Amino acid sequence: MAWNVIRLIDFVVGIAISRTMPGSGPAHMISLNTPLIRAFKPTIYGIVTWGVPVSIIVHVLSLWQLLTPR
Repeated sequence: MAWNVIRLIDFVVGIAISRTMPGSGPAHMISLNTPLIRAFKPTIYGIVTWGVPVSIIVHVLSLWQLLTPR
């Protein structure tokens, strides 16, 4: 149960830091036109749009199952 709570707190802190830090995000990268950035864009977008929300949902469901009386 502690692992799920720690991971959810980690997500909250990570999202808060990414929203408040100046210079974060792709708009502040040195060059967006490199082949490497173009190659990783689908992967990065997939992690951000699917990986993080699915991981949060899995942790919440795990906590819910642990807290539900049997």
